Amino acid sequence: MAAPSRAAATPNRAPAAPLRGLTYRDAGVDIDAKMKAIERIKGVARGTHRRGVLGEIGSFGGLFDL
Repeated sequence: MAAPSRAAATPNRAPAAPLRGLTYRDAGVDIDAKMKAIERIKGVARGTHRRGVLGEIGSFGGLFDL
């Protein structure tokens, strides 16, 4: 007679939910609100443009050619 399998010895349980990573939304970050804020800031940032500024507001808006 074979030993009972571990699954047979375990009481009835629901299968575990699949693992998923933490999302920005889970952490309380609203990407849509961020994009709207960037669009509002762009107009103000353009008013500070001068010779030497490299690019517009974005992922690295502080680039300046010395």
